[in-house]
Amino acid sequence: MTSDNPQKEPDPRQHERNKTLNWVRWDHRKHENNEGGIYDISPSGTFLTPLGTMPDSIESGDQIWIVLRVDEKDHVLSATVRWRGVSAEHGEPGFGLEFDEKSKQIAEELCLQMAENGLFFVPSI
Repeated sequence: MTSDNPQKEPDPRQHERNKTLNWVRWDHRKHENNEGGIYDISPSGTFLTPLGTMPDSIESGDQIWIVLRVDEKDHVLSATVRWRGVSAEHGEPGFGLEFDEKSKQIAEELCLQMAENGLFFVPSI
C-alpha cells in the first residue's frame, strides 16, 4: 500500500480537525455502500478509515461520498481523496479527504451540531 500522506510535509489544512469517531456509509464509483469510520472532521475535510480492507482502486484525486448521521438525519458530503495510507495521527489506514465547496458549508454546520451534542473529544494521554 502506497501512501501520499501529507503529514510528512507542512500541513496544508485550513481548519483544525475535531477528534471524533462516527460510523458512516461511503460510496466511490467502484465501491458502493461501504461502511467506515471518521476519526476527525473539520469544515474543510475528514479522515475516513474503511471497515475491512483498504480498496487499492481508490487513489488521490478520486471522488468519495460520505453519509454522516447527526441528530437522526443523514447528511451527504462529497469529497476528494487528497492522500491514502496509514495516518501518523490515528495509526489507521484510510483516506485524507477534502470536501467540495457545497459540502464545506454543510460540514461547518455539522461541526457546530456535533460540538453541541458532545460528539468531539480530546483523547487521554
